[in-house]
Amino acid sequence: LYSDPFVSKSTYYGEFGHIFKILSCNNVILRDITVGEAFGDGIGIGSNVVEISAGEITSSPSGGIVDKPTKNVLIDNVKVLFNRRNGISCAAHDVSIKNVYFEGNGIEEINGTAPMCGIDFESDYIKINPICRNENVSMSNCIFRNNRYDVSSTNNTQKDYGRYATVISDCNFTAPLRLNTTFWLKFINCHIPCISNVGNSINYYTESSHICYDNCRFDELNPYLTSAAAIYEHEFINCISPQDTEGMVKLFVNLNKGQVCKMSIPKGNFSQIELVAFANSGGIKQSTNVTTYTLGNSANSMINDFRIGYRRDSTLTTSIYKFLPIFSNVKYNNEENSYEIFLAMGNTIVGEDLDDTWRIVIYYNLKSEYSVIKHGNVAVGSKKGSIAISGGVYPT
Repeated sequence: LYSDPFVSKSTYYGEFGHIFKILSCNNVILRDITVGEAFGDGIGIGSNVVEISAGEITSSPSGGIVDKPTKNVLIDNVKVLFNRRNGISCAAHDVSIKNVYFEGNGIEEINGTAPMCGIDFESDYIKINPICRNENVSMSNCIFRNNRYDVSSTNNTQKDYGRYATVISDCNFTAPLRLNTTFWLKFINCHIPCISNVGNSINYYTESSHICYDNCRFDELNPYLTSAAAIYEHEFINCISPQDTEGMVKLFVNLNKGQVCKMSIPKGNFSQIELVAFANSGGIKQSTNVTTYTLGNSANSMINDFRIGYRRDSTLTTSIYKFLPIFSNVKYNNEENSYEIFLAMGNTIVGEDLDDTWRIVIYYNLKSEYSVIKHGNVAVGSKKGSIAISGGVYPT
């Protein structure tokens, strides 16, 4: 419950209070109903925690017993609307979810709480009792509208499970998908805006493996996902990513002593930002800096390359840095949905202050570079001769 209806957004609101909580059950059908406005999940499917239970059980940290998972569930032609936490959360066996309409789950207007998504494939007890995983779960022909995230998946099954545990087909997603430590998940014929993660990021330390995208269309495809596909045994089969785009913007900045300039670049369907800065004072050009960024959905977007040029004369070598424009790493602003990059002069490197006001001319290019990878090409580093990427159009 809310302790105060006007409490600040930074305060933890709580996440439980489900409409249907289906725990350690067999043979359940939900059809032709509307489930909405839950304080937590609209529908939660999983395993019960009890003191004494028969079947495949093991102790939980709380001292209770994790019972066997729910089996044989059909959710058909159900509307799942405006639930604060998730529309549906699932950690069960033999589940079919089809023709379901998800709207408004987890959004800010209802003070959504994590994972804030239409459907969440996640087992809270998989590390306690491995059988409490998702197994033989399918979702098909579902519609998603105005959810904070459409799909979230964490600890959905074990890394060594050996076959696809969850298959999602023929769904048109309109919000990001959060995939974090996710194994053996397959998408078929889906539209995917972008793949995100906890904190709207893609991080190597929350790696997933064995995710397959078969005939899917992406609005945005992080280069990290395709470049690391072979390493983590992901598959991209005949997928399509956005068309090539490139745009240039020109800025003029005056920097006085001790000043820094912040640039906010709206997030778009591009994979790189190239920044070019020319520094001059009194009409004399001093140094240039060309910095290229490889972009993701988070602050771990990285500087891919940089090149420095300077005026060649009798100036001492160390003083070159005094007149050098320097770009920071990228910060992703989730609230503004933009990239933030800071510009400063390098005088602090050599411990000297700038005497004059410096005029900086900045060009930035927004680039999406894609190439066709022929069907059947085996990616470098792929394991057991597997084909990580085949057919389709992908970021370089």
